[in-house]
Amino acid sequence: MNRIKLQRQWTDFEVAQLKRHRLAGLSYAEIGAILDRSAAAIGSAVWQFDLRAKKRPIRQSEIRHIRALAALGYSDRVIGLTVGRTRTAVSQIRDREGIPCGRSAKIAQKLAA
Repeated sequence: MNRIKLQRQWTDFEVAQLKRHRLAGLSYAEIGAILDRSAAAIGSAVWQFDLRAKKRPIRQSEIRHIRALAALGYSDRVIGLTVGRTRTAVSQIRDREGIPCGRSAKIAQKLAA
């Protein structure tokens, strides 16, 4: 017998719950425990219902942290590693918030000394 036919179908309520928990940042295992599904089933559903793009809101504490580290001269890559974001995300946040690149500030301090 075909294994796919044995799988439980997703209800609209379960898909809504999956989306809500996914946006909240829960892991596949955590969502699976809530919805009584396996982590593999959650992973498949994420692809099936196109819930891959997990957008995590930017917290003010992260912006303050990025601002402080950029002022100390750290690169976007290093800042990203400390706040749990990619280098590109840190660059976009800096541009959006008007935070100058840390490296140029550090070089300016060295030249002034």
